Amino acid sequence: MISYNEGVLIGHTALGIAVISFVSRYKTVDRASKILGVLLCLTFLTERIADYSAHAFGNSIIVYGAFSPMQFFLISMYFNVSIRAFQRKSIGIIIGIPFLLMGYTDYFFIQGPKVMNSYFLLTESILVVGMCMYSFYRMMLEDEGLKLMKYPHFWFTSLFFLFWLGTFFIWGMYDFVTRQLHIKADLLGTVLLAINVLTYLGFAAVYFFYPKMHLVNEQ
Repeated sequence: MISYNEGVLIGHTALGIAVISFVSRYKTVDRASKILGVLLCLTFLTERIADYSAHAFGNSIIVYGAFSPMQFFLISMYFNVSIRAFQRKSIGIIIGIPFLLMGYTDYFFIQGPKVMNSYFLLTESILVVGMCMYSFYRMMLEDEGLKLMKYPHFWFTSLFFLFWLGTFFIWGMYDFVTRQLHIKADLLGTVLLAINVLTYLGFAAVYFFYPKMHLVNEQ
């Protein structure tokens, strides 16, 4: 199995590549892609703080728990801008704000900051997967001439879908999977690392090829 430090190095390198790719394309991407890029930058910062917390205090959960509601809010804002039907009625804001408050209520008063906030993670995963599926539906319904394979937001949404399905099964149901199904935590960690690396490198690739993708769908 991969050690903790090796996993951190691999994961943070992939995330760093995604951040660099976003920054290099910042001036050419649309508003939704910029929101996603800001999320990547904040995620990288959070990961670095969490790693420091793990070494200094032996616990990084408090850092991830504090970031998770804000992460969901930014994802909601991404979909609020990238899905036309959401944008017209500010659906992403309507979804994002209440669950932002719910996330911090869980963090401070229900499960607490010192344990994995599995209640919110489970809810967050279901909501993000649902928004991904609705986004796929609107792409096919509204844009008959859209070249999906060369449409940046198709790939961003697909990567979100993959990542949050993995999050649902690994973190959202962590206690059930480890205690009831007796699957080792180390194995789950390796699978999650693979999903993270694939997702972040995927984001990096989409940003890198964004200008060409955008021009294809503008024609």
